[in-house]
Amino acid sequence: IFFEQNHSNTSVICNFRRKNAGELKGIAKDFNRSEYAVYDRPLPESDGEAKALAERFVRCKTAFAVYCAEHMIGYAVFYKVENGYDMGYFSLILSRKGLRL
Repeated sequence: IFFEQNHSNTSVICNFRRKNAGELKGIAKDFNRSEYAVYDRPLPESDGEAKALAERFVRCKTAFAVYCAEHMIGYAVFYKVENGYDMGYFSLILSRKGLRL
């Protein structure tokens, strides 16, 4: 899935892949240090935990990595709830770098 952010950057949403584990670790550090961390359980920051979560995201088929240019800026995971889906965490890196989707 592609969508245009502006004329100089392209944002891309793609299926989550195992290779995203390292970038997921960076996003986890961002989240765990944010004011929003108190509302959710901590995201994994170790290599092993990040790889395990990435593997879970790959298997679930409803997890997506979000890129701006060549940088993973977040992820979206959709969880089935009753008659619809709830979206999981999206990285704070967006607002800190002044990026808007």
